[in-house]
Amino acid sequence: MVERTKIICPQSLMSVPGPMVRAKVMMHDGMEKYDEFVDNVSAYEVLTAEREKAEAAKQEEADRKAREKEEAQAEKLRLKEEEAERKRKQKLEDEARRKAERRAAKIESQLISAGGQVLKRGLLGVLKKW
Repeated sequence: MVERTKIICPQSLMSVPGPMVRAKVMMHDGMEKYDEFVDNVSAYEVLTAEREKAEAAKQEEADRKAREKEEAQAEKLRLKEEEAERKRKQKLEDEARRKAERRAAKIESQLISAGGQVLKRGLLGVLKKW
């Protein structure tokens, strides 16, 4: 779009400025604060970082709960195995005690029987002699 302008002759230049003139104008244009690049953190980056941090914490909590559950199951299994081992030992001890009691009862009955026979023979032998 064409518009009418006014040009001040001594301050205006209709050709391409030279490198020195360009650098001088840029130094004094009041835009020095924009010359240096600053990478500020955007709100998107902050929110993304917070979301990732929350997801990591949630995953860590889930992993911790899974570990605790596995440990509880392992402890339960260990206790069950210990109980089974204790019962097995108790059963073996009871069986050994019963065998010993049976053996003692058998020996006792054999002794009583043998003693009775000796007494019978002794008494009958004495009575026969009479």
